[in-house]
Amino acid sequence: MQNGTVGTFGILQDGPIQSASINTSRPDGGAGRLDLAIRYSGKAKGKQDRRMKLTLNGKVIDDDLLFPNTNDWGSSWKTISVNIPFDRGANTIRLTTIENGGMYIDEMSIVPSP
Repeated sequence: MQNGTVGTFGILQDGPIQSASINTSRPDGGAGRLDLAIRYSGKAKGKQDRRMKLTLNGKVIDDDLLFPNTNDWGSSWKTISVNIPFDRGANTIRLTTIENGGMYIDEMSIVPSP
């Protein structure tokens, strides 16, 4: 698996799109921990954040992943990072809404852990 962007998405919320997933492969490296950077935008009305579930290969990595509000929808962006244990070979990463509403998910990137 090469470092870099592995997926680009649109709106991820409780409407037509309730989850998004990407498939990536790590054929030249062994299993190991890498950082998943998620770039997003959104502002939950009356709340300071939104929460989503993150799974890797069907296993829950974080069932309450926090996405703090940005200043506005689609014109203000933030990035969060999550350190996750990738398997050797194919991996499927999935974000799923767990409450009423999600965020605009722009991209997910995989980078080596510092």
